Amino acid sequence: MKCNKKWSVLLVALFTFVTFGCASLPSGDINVSAEAVVKAAMKYIGRPYQRGMAGPNVFDCSGFTSFIYKQFDISLSRDSRAQYSQGVSVGRKDLRVGDLVFFTSPRSGRSVGHVGIVSKVESDGNFYFVHAARRGVIEDSYRASSYYYNRYIGARRVISDKETLTIAMCGDIMMGTTYPSVQLPDNDGRDIFLDTKELTVGADLALGNLEGAITDGGHCTKGSGPNTYAFRMPTRFGHLLGEAGYDFLSMANNHANDFDTEGVEDTERVLEEQGIKFSGIEGRVESAVVERDGIRYGLCAFGHNSYTLKHKDLATVKRILDDLKGKSDIVVVSFHGGAEGKDKRHLPLGTEMFLGEDRGNLREFTHFCIDNGADVVFGHGPHVCRAMEVYRGKFIAYSLGNFCTPYGMNLTGISGYAPVVTIKIDRKGQFLGGKIHSFIQQKGVGPRRDNSDAVAREIKELTESDIHGSPIRIDGAGDITLADD
Repeated sequence: MKCNKKWSVLLVALFTFVTFGCASLPSGDINVSAEAVVKAAMKYIGRPYQRGMAGPNVFDCSGFTSFIYKQFDISLSRDSRAQYSQGVSVGRKDLRVGDLVFFTSPRSGRSVGHVGIVSKVESDGNFYFVHAARRGVIEDSYRASSYYYNRYIGARRVISDKETLTIAMCGDIMMGTTYPSVQLPDNDGRDIFLDTKELTVGADLALGNLEGAITDGGHCTKGSGPNTYAFRMPTRFGHLLGEAGYDFLSMANNHANDFDTEGVEDTERVLEEQGIKFSGIEGRVESAVVERDGIRYGLCAFGHNSYTLKHKDLATVKRILDDLKGKSDIVVVSFHGGAEGKDKRHLPLGTEMFLGEDRGNLREFTHFCIDNGADVVFGHGPHVCRAMEVYRGKFIAYSLGNFCTPYGMNLTGISGYAPVVTIKIDRKGQFLGGKIHSFIQQKGVGPRRDNSDAVAREIKELTESDIHGSPIRIDGAGDITLADD
């Protein structure tokens, strides 16, 4: 569940009676226990201190804490002041074994200058901590020494007990356009996510594809042919994405550059103001990391256009995935690919061509991503929904279609199907279950709840048809389960 997305998100969530917790901490394997961390730390009692050293035999304070936690696949910054911004703030009365405790030092003034690992907590409020001090690695008592008692600043918790993660995904988002004419939803767009907001705000991580530029200017890069479209959303609509709870939006699509560099830069600025991460344009932001409830999600996006990071460039895909694996617990890949149109709902074998352009071999690409460390892969681009798959225990959605595109796109029939898919995975990225939430778009309005579950039934049919030997089952209400369940 989300933390500190923005106060506006919190107020919206409270108003809609969606309650969620607040935490942000780096975390590694699900089986990490605080007791194991302390046991590992105590083995180094007596090792000497030396500034700038991070083991294995000589340490400074932050070198020691980062060295110990690294053994449990928990990545801490190398600097004690930076470590003080990681994890979740913990009050002294709420300390647990394994928490990091921070102190000033004569050299640091009133700022953080020292860090240790809590090794024992007593009922009277005293605690012990193991740390690399001038005397070497040693265990000290908080109250036994006025030096530490008077210099204590605070604590951070960097071990999470959260075991099940919820990710919400959707397809193309284009909240109206001001080009070539103004076509915007009523009430300045405030109602477009009305039916879907609860799902995206309430998830641990909410993802989508931003189909167009958010800018009030820019030069249109598109021509005027029959298959040419350009989308420009006003910057004042940016808050709608923040209030809807989105954490990451792909820019690796064929409309991100509709209004040239000015449009790209304005879009990035608006998303940053809303605290939303993004990636996908070559030479700009390659990937992003979002921390939620103790989990670091590594995110990247690929497309087929000249200015995007390309899903056909498998060497670059692997390089980005390798980088994300080193600094994330869960890796999620978004892609814009495949041919477009109502007659392209089935997932073909091999490469897809559309309007003379190679749109990729999507089965090959998604499997390559998972083989190289991705935990979740979801797609968009065909403007219709496609099949879903679980490959090697990891979830794939081949296309989530249009989602919030109230103008400028054909929304009749299956082109108006607008699912939000929520999945549950464990801390190793293994798929546990999920649900296809059915929405259908209304022109000029956005996605609205589909009580007939037609969208879920469409994806169920496509999955059964196009994915042979699938380990998942989708029922008529959209519930996704493993076949053995």
